[in-house]
Amino acid sequence: KSSKGNGKSKGSKKSKRSGGKARFAMDVFNEEVMENAYYTCHNIMDVLKCRGFPWPDAQKKKGKRKK
Repeated sequence: KSSKGNGKSKGSKKSKRSGGKARFAMDVFNEEVMENAYYTCHNIMDVLKCRGFPWPDAQKKKGKRKK
């Protein structure tokens, strides 16, 4: 019999990444990286947020909540 499809074979385990962290530290303020972001991005605040540098005022909520 083939062990295909039963999900209990030893080779069927997959490793999971924890939190989607990068494998290596990269300088996000490198000249080439910033030039690429300048020409390709429409919202630099989103670029920096995705790379782990949130905008200081982005966490503050503006306006009043409606009840």
